[in-house]
Amino acid sequence: MEMNTVPLCTVDQLLPGQLGDAGISDEWSWDDIGSEPDPYDCTCASMKSRYFCPVMSGSTILYPSWTPSAVRDGLCETIEILEDPLPNGFKLLMYGNSHLRQVLDGITCTYEKQLVSKRVSLYEGRIRQEIDVDPERQCRSCGYPGRGDNELLKDQLIGNKCMDIDDVCNCNDDRGEYVFSNGAEIHFHTAHIESNKTMEDSFLYHDTDSFSDYDAVVANSGNTPFMDVDVMIDSAVTMRNENVPFFWLSKYGFGEEDVTYWSDDQRQRFSESGAMHFHVNDMVKGLGSFTKGNMEPTSQDPYDHHYCLPGPPDEISYLLLKMLWSL
Repeated sequence: MEMNTVPLCTVDQLLPGQLGDAGISDEWSWDDIGSEPDPYDCTCASMKSRYFCPVMSGSTILYPSWTPSAVRDGLCETIEILEDPLPNGFKLLMYGNSHLRQVLDGITCTYEKQLVSKRVSLYEGRIRQEIDVDPERQCRSCGYPGRGDNELLKDQLIGNKCMDIDDVCNCNDDRGEYVFSNGAEIHFHTAHIESNKTMEDSFLYHDTDSFSDYDAVVANSGNTPFMDVDVMIDSAVTMRNENVPFFWLSKYGFGEEDVTYWSDDQRQRFSESGAMHFHVNDMVKGLGSFTKGNMEPTSQDPYDHHYCLPGPPDEISYLLLKMLWSL
C-alpha cells in the first residue's frame, strides 16, 4: 500500500502572497460554498454585536472559503483542527484594532463550546471593573453609546433572537482573556486611540512583564494614531531574543503598517527579527461586497468597512490557527 508522503505545510507555505495588481486572490474558492453550515450564528456570546448582519442570517448569501495555493497544488497539507483551536496549554497574545478583533471573534465563536472561562470588563454605571464571566453569558459591547447606536443594535439583536436579555451592553471586551478546555489561552488587547502605542502596553492588563510568557504574538498597528513601525520592529527583535514567534498583520486596506511602505532599513530589520508578515489586505482584496456597510448600510455608519460575521474574517482565523499549529 502506497503511503501518503505529502508533508505538513510550513508557516511560509501558508502565508498569503502579495497580490500586486490582481483583483482577488485565486486562493479563494467559490466551488463549495454552501456545502457546510455557518460555524456559528448571532447567538455567539463573544461576538461584538455590530458585526452581525441580519440580512445574511439564514439567507443564500454565502462567502467563499480560503485554500492556500500550496495545499491546492498538492505540495503540502494542513492539520485538521477538530476540537481545540490551539495546542494544549498554548498561550497567545493578540494586540490590535477591530480588524484583529474580528479574527478573535471568528476563533471564540467557532470554538465557543470549548471556552471554559472569559474575563472582560463590566460597567456598573460609570465604574468599569475586570470580572470573570460565564462563557455562555451574552456579555459584549453593543456599539458606541456616545453616537446613539447602542440601543439600535441591542434592539436589533433582541428582534433577531440573538439574545433575550437587555443588560449585555454593559460589557466591554476591549481587553479580554479567553481560556479553552485544553488549557489554551488567548489574551486580547485593543490598541485604540492612545498615543505612543507599544505591544508592551498589554502587559499591565494581563499580569505579565515579558513576551516570553506567550507561545506566540499576533498584532497589527491599531487605530490612529498608529503604532510606529520602528517601535513595532524593536518589539519584534525583543521577541526574537525571547524565542517568541511573532505575526505582524496588515489591516483591511493598505497603510503604513504594510511592508510595501517601509524603508529598506526597516525591511531588513524586520526580516532579521524573524517576524512573519501576514498580508491580510491582499487576502481580503476584492471582497468588499461582504462588508457591513455594503450588506446593511445604516444611518450611523453607511460606509462601515468591517466584514459581516460569520464571514471572511473566519477564513483569516482558520488560516492563522493553522499557522500557529505549524510552528
